[in-house]
Amino acid sequence: MNRILGYLFAGCLIAYSCTEEEVLTDVDFDLRFSTDTVVFDTVFTTIGSATKRVKIYNPNSKAVIIPHIYLANQASSAYVINIDGLSGTSLKDVRIEAHDSVFGFVQVKIDPTQQNSPLLVEDSIVVETGAGRMRSIKLIAWGQDVHLIRDSVLTTQTWINDKPYVIYGAAIVDSNQVLTIDAGCTVYFHNKAWMGVYGTLVVNGTFDQPVTFRGDRLDKSNYAPPVSYDRIPGQWEGIRFANSSTGNRIDYAIIRNASFGIVAGIYNQPGRTEIEISNSRIYNNYVSALFATGAYIKAWNCVLAQGEWSTLMISQGGNYSFYHCTFAAYPSFGIKNGYALYMSNYLVADTVPGDDKTRKTFYGNLEKAEFGNCILYGEVETAVKMAAASGYAFEFMFDHCLIKGTNDLISTSPANSPADRFVRVKISDKTGTSVFEKIDNNEYLYDFRIGKSSLARESGSREIAEQYPQDLSGRSRLADDAPDMGAYEYYPNQ
Repeated sequence: MNRILGYLFAGCLIAYSCTEEEVLTDVDFDLRFSTDTVVFDTVFTTIGSATKRVKIYNPNSKAVIIPHIYLANQASSAYVINIDGLSGTSLKDVRIEAHDSVFGFVQVKIDPTQQNSPLLVEDSIVVETGAGRMRSIKLIAWGQDVHLIRDSVLTTQTWINDKPYVIYGAAIVDSNQVLTIDAGCTVYFHNKAWMGVYGTLVVNGTFDQPVTFRGDRLDKSNYAPPVSYDRIPGQWEGIRFANSSTGNRIDYAIIRNASFGIVAGIYNQPGRTEIEISNSRIYNNYVSALFATGAYIKAWNCVLAQGEWSTLMISQGGNYSFYHCTFAAYPSFGIKNGYALYMSNYLVADTVPGDDKTRKTFYGNLEKAEFGNCILYGEVETAVKMAAASGYAFEFMFDHCLIKGTNDLISTSPANSPADRFVRVKISDKTGTSVFEKIDNNEYLYDFRIGKSSLARESGSREIAEQYPQDLSGRSRLADDAPDMGAYEYYPNQ
């Protein structure tokens, strides 16, 4: 009997405490917000945005019930909110415990506007208190119409510079077809998207209007502190050229933030990829800026930078010419630095990806790898790594180049007459600041133009420079006593 009375007494206490708990509902209670404005960077129409987050704090000593949280434009709003797991444009009776908070998540999806210029899309989250007082959080986004390419096989066509192109999945240029991209176009790639070229790609950028290939995230990451996606590599898979792909020309392009900037060629396949690359920058890619397998590539006035394996990777031989190019191997967000150049006449690969039991070595002749007036520099002790298999050609030459390393690079190179392969080459173990304008490995900020006292100053071959008389910035290489090495000529007050 005493035990039963004890249970009844405890039950009364619980019931009493529940009825005595106070919740603020019909008074003008205080609320605090993590921000008064949520701003979305450019949002592509039909695709939708990333999710933004806000926090609503209850600083009161008692719980509160918010009678109404809604979007000012209601059903016509382009935005959707989710408060504490409840989603929609209008939410009621949202409870926040004393000295606690709830998360709010906001997304925006904008219908096509049929116009090329970005369109401002505004709304606000309205929060009503019990006394009828209203607080609001502004929502701001710019909507941009796009050409949406989703898992498409492309026939011969020209992409014009009217509005951006956004690729989801894959965009494949079919065999015997030509994709031409006009000056000023921007091509955005969604996560894991890629472009495959079995036919021909022609990129007609100009100095004033380059063609840009990049990831589609225009906002900042959720890292602490937030980092702009512009600085994060590996956001898309890159541009891949099949062995059947010939006649490719890339002029004044910017290719960045992919896993591989360009993949040229496929191992153990017939045919040979052919590409000319000029006046272009390929940088901040996760694995490599350019990964070539048995390909034919000619490039000039280019900057290739970053890649955890190697900035430039040459495997299974091929035929290559690089003039006035800068290969810079420095770390980026989330990746370490590799070599500036890794060059071999073979490739070890799993024929079934991920299954090391299927691992094989594929060989090819390195017919030519010529570097003229180039800079090959980075953080590693030796920026150039060469690996040659016997029985296959391994022909290379560095002519008037600046290379990070020691003289052991020449004596240990895989060549019968090493001195003939390194013509008027500068080899230095000094840091990158002795070569480039800016090297900041902490913030990953780089400027690969050369400085006044750079080791690359006035050390190039005039004969080579006369074939490429203007640098990547459109300035003359022939205005002083001798040309500089690399993609950029030094000019005061640059």
